[in-house]
Amino acid sequence: MSASSSKLLDVLSLVKRRLESSQQSDWTPFTPTEIVVTIDRELESLRSTGHLANPSELVFLFSPTAPIQEISMANNWSEEFLELSEQFDGLVEK
Repeated sequence: MSASSSKLLDVLSLVKRRLESSQQSDWTPFTPTEIVVTIDRELESLRSTGHLANPSELVFLFSPTAPIQEISMANNWSEEFLELSEQFDGLVEK
């Protein structure tokens, strides 16, 4: 596994842990549990193939004002999300 894949695993795992302890936001129709299912699928793909199965789905979820940011804001971890999102963006662009 490449160094960037390993870092991406770390970022996605951190976001997953935060989502697992988060409540639903009124500003997104996606629940934290639904997003965790997507992240789990991508983590499995990354571990088994070294690639994301559907990077565009994750790019959407990590976009500004998209579901993960809305949930992070509703659960008081928005600053951490911004840092993780920046890392995610840099890793996915590679």
